[in-house]
Amino acid sequence: MSSDDQPPLHYNRGVMKMVSHVVLWLRRYRNLTTTLEQVLILASATAFLACDRNRLAPQFAIAIICVAMVTRGAWAAAMDGIKTCLSTQLSGIYMGLAIASIVVLLGKSYPQPYISRFAIELSYVAMFIAFWTHVYLGMFVDVAMTRQDQWQKGYVWRQQRVAAVRRWLRHQ
Repeated sequence: MSSDDQPPLHYNRGVMKMVSHVVLWLRRYRNLTTTLEQVLILASATAFLACDRNRLAPQFAIAIICVAMVTRGAWAAAMDGIKTCLSTQLSGIYMGLAIASIVVLLGKSYPQPYISRFAIELSYVAMFIAFWTHVYLGMFVDVAMTRQDQWQKGYVWRQQRVAAVRRWLRHQ
């Protein structure tokens, strides 16, 4: 179904209109998801390796991975709204483990307990940041992408629920 076959969006002015136009523009590049993940993994791994060789402060390496995970969560939210939370979590774990494996393979040699702890913590932090970014932005994107027919169905549903609550309160 092309975008011309879709009913018009409910929000046709203001910030929500701008958000919906940005999301529609980004959705044209849906096939770049894997490439985006690879770029974010390489950027984060490069930052950790530079930190490992004392070329970059550790705070910057952490900031770079946070930005990478926020970018991944925002991309997932723009592509599918709130529906794909599990895949975003799995993607965060995958990206964290991929970054950790690159750093372990190319970085200095560390004892085994540190390596496994680093990989687990990095994958957990990556999953957590990507997931919560996806949740918050996904809710916003879903509201911005509400079509007019969805709004009308929801309006009827809300009116029926309000009437039921008012009837219930009258009988109390």
